[in-house]
Amino acid sequence: MKLNKLNKKIIPIILTGFLLIPLFSALVSVNTVNSETCADECAYIGQTQTLGDSYRTCGDYDSDCCYEWSQWYTNEPTCSDECAYTGQHQCSGTSGKTCGNYDSDCCYEWSSWSSCDSQCYSCGDGTCNSTCGETSSNCSSDCGPTCADECAYIGQHQCSGTSGKTCGNYDSDCCYEWSSWSSCDSQCYSCGDGTCNLACGETSSNCPSDCGCLSPSVDIKANGSNGPITVSYKNNITLSWSSENSATCQASGDWSGTKAVSGSQVIQMNEVKTNTFTITCEESTGTKTDIDSVTVVVTPNPPVVITKPAIVTY
Repeated sequence: MKLNKLNKKIIPIILTGFLLIPLFSALVSVNTVNSETCADECAYIGQTQTLGDSYRTCGDYDSDCCYEWSQWYTNEPTCSDECAYTGQHQCSGTSGKTCGNYDSDCCYEWSSWSSCDSQCYSCGDGTCNSTCGETSSNCSSDCGPTCADECAYIGQHQCSGTSGKTCGNYDSDCCYEWSSWSSCDSQCYSCGDGTCNLACGETSSNCPSDCGCLSPSVDIKANGSNGPITVSYKNNITLSWSSENSATCQASGDWSGTKAVSGSQVIQMNEVKTNTFTITCEESTGTKTDIDSVTVVVTPNPPVVITKPAIVTY
């Protein structure tokens, strides 16, 4: 009975041993095979090796039990920032440079210098930056005028007689200068200023207050002569006249009617006598006149002598 109980305990142990022996043999066989098919390339995990700026690390990177090197890696570049942050700006005169990362490393460096950098100069900074285009015209506060004003303000006017000139900026600088003289400038004369400006068109007709009522003058001729002339009965004569500063003319004497201020007229002399042709002209107000006359003497035609033939009687 006791033997049976013992057998029941021993037999399972023996059977388990028989089952573990093949498994253990297999493990030993695998380790034996692995140890024979690989060799450690490096000594321990974490060991490093460098070559120039590259490195590799020791570890177990495959399915065997041996150590091998990793692939080569490039070391991070060793650099230092030249400036503090992207966009930082620095000026030298009118040139400037900007902080940024302009290459393949991770550090900040300055850009190249940029001439006439708008962040490094401006009109009003107290310096005339002529190399960057500042002039007295576009930045007089820094560059100052290179000229002097000829007059005080735009629109200022100056007269000389009836001519005038005006102040303004007529060129590319920032200073005021006079324009050219303008003749018959309306700001320099006017009807009522006490001067008769005949050269600018003022007359006694359009500006009597300045020019006054100029005295008219008239001249009359008969056949181109101041007279007296003599003509025969029934002959024609030509009266011609001209006047100045006249508005109207009137005929009197041996002719009549209103006449033009200048003109001519043909008249047949139908009466034997001494004829007087008078013309009177006056200016527009009618206060001043001028008169002239020409005399034409008409003589009878000579008698017609009829000669009869002599009658001879034998």
